Amino acid sequence: MRELPGGTLFPDTMKQYDNYSIREALHNAIAHQDYTLQERINFVENPGYVYYENGGSFIPGTLQKALAIRGPQRHFRNECLCKAMYGLYGIGNF
Repeated sequence: MRELPGGTLFPDTMKQYDNYSIREALHNAIAHQDYTLQERINFVENPGYVYYENGGSFIPGTLQKALAIRGPQRHFRNECLCKAMYGLYGIGNF
């Protein structure tokens, strides 16, 4: 987002979203990508929202099924990548 302060011709760039939120969305898109589909991860920031998508579908099928498990999911599309992200960032529960 850019703002043009008074008395100058140069706009200031302001962050609309904090780094943690953007990074968490990207980590999820990468970790849950179905790489067999060979699709890109799209990430678009607009003034009112952030949009991202990846190839594949929600592994449990529905949010209700995911919440019913009451713990970490048992299967990942890319377990090696998930373990590497856990080793680097401490994300997840392996």
